[in-house]
Amino acid sequence: MTKIQIGKVAIEGLRLFFGQFGSAVRIAWVPLVILIVAQIGYVVLIMPAMEAFGATFYYQNVAPEDDLAVVEQIIEAGGALFSQIGWQALTFMLVSAAAYMMLVVAWLRFGLLGDKLAGRIGLLRLGWREMKTLFAYILWALLWVVMIGATVLIGVGFAEISPWLSAVAVVPMAIVMILWTTRLLLVFPAVALDQGMRWGMAWRLTKGNGWRLFTAFGLSTLLVIAISLVPSVIVAVLAFALGFAGTVAFSVIDLIGAIVQQITGVFSVMVLLGSLAEAYRQLNGPGIAVSEQVLSVFDD
Repeated sequence: MTKIQIGKVAIEGLRLFFGQFGSAVRIAWVPLVILIVAQIGYVVLIMPAMEAFGATFYYQNVAPEDDLAVVEQIIEAGGALFSQIGWQALTFMLVSAAAYMMLVVAWLRFGLLGDKLAGRIGLLRLGWREMKTLFAYILWALLWVVMIGATVLIGVGFAEISPWLSAVAVVPMAIVMILWTTRLLLVFPAVALDQGMRWGMAWRLTKGNGWRLFTAFGLSTLLVIAISLVPSVIVAVLAFALGFAGTVAFSVIDLIGAIVQQITGVFSVMVLLGSLAEAYRQLNGPGIAVSEQVLSVFDD
């Protein structure tokens, strides 16, 4: 049984991103521009309506103990909000999802196959691979929702008997849920490599590596968070300094913050995908070819 190298998987995402920075930029910049435009649309069209909804509901004069009235108000106000911004919110979600699926498939294929990017200044590709990746993500997310719902229901049920009994029941279930969903992440490289949505293959491939995968991805996530905090802190300090001096409108800072948020989001996804690709490679996942870099050694 193959055992993954935790440290190599954890660091591979950073190594791939910074070691192939030019290729990373060429793959990422088109989806990033799409995400930034979508984020600006969200800030301009959707966020004001949501803030107004929150303010309106907050100031309703309803007694806290009148639960039915509160629920009725939430339903009524939520329906009005959806009729106002429903299509904008749906468009934002679909456009953002499409941009990320382009990024996911392209970066996984580059990390695993060394797909040639010669002559390309950008990558705009939205086809069957990307659609299958999105569908796989929806199924994976639904599994999370079902497992979380079951865990909460069991925890609430046991809490009626004893809080300690509830914790004893919920904690193991939460651990199992995290390990199961982590093992199934390897379905995404399989889809990107045209191997199909093979959940059973991902499960068999990761047998005996659940904790190793969880530890490796956890370490990679901590690295991503640590690096991503730097630009966020810089923007926050800049906003405080300029706001305190009264020299710049906060709308400009909000725009800069939204752009930085999208950049750090794309960076984080690419690093984690690099680690996922390395785990798939170490476990000898199907569909991996010899990279172009290796083949070039024999060209002479």
